[in-house]
Amino acid sequence: MALPLGVMTVVGALWLGPGAEESPGMVPLASAALTVPFYTMSVVCEYLVVRRFMPDFSRQVLRSLVLGANAASYAFLLLVTLAGWMWPKTFDRMSAMVFPVTTWLVERVLHLAALLQ
Repeated sequence: MALPLGVMTVVGALWLGPGAEESPGMVPLASAALTVPFYTMSVVCEYLVVRRFMPDFSRQVLRSLVLGANAASYAFLLLVTLAGWMWPKTFDRMSAMVFPVTTWLVERVLHLAALLQ
């Protein structure tokens, strides 16, 4: 079955195989395309957890809060991805500033996991 090139590009971006590094837009496209299923699963999972721990809230209020919070966080992730794609040198410098904090957090989590094992 032949699909239009635009559809094939988006679907193909979801599976970054060999050669994807040759097309500079594939990683941002994959990030954007995968945002939709990850957003959906995040909303569903968080709604179920919050509803269980806060049964006094109405379902409509909880749904609104979970949708809004996830929309804001995923919009920020897309903005960061777009900024990194458009201004890679600036993004690299910003990432380098955050790297020590990220490294420290990862080391703490791994240490805690080792203690709990």
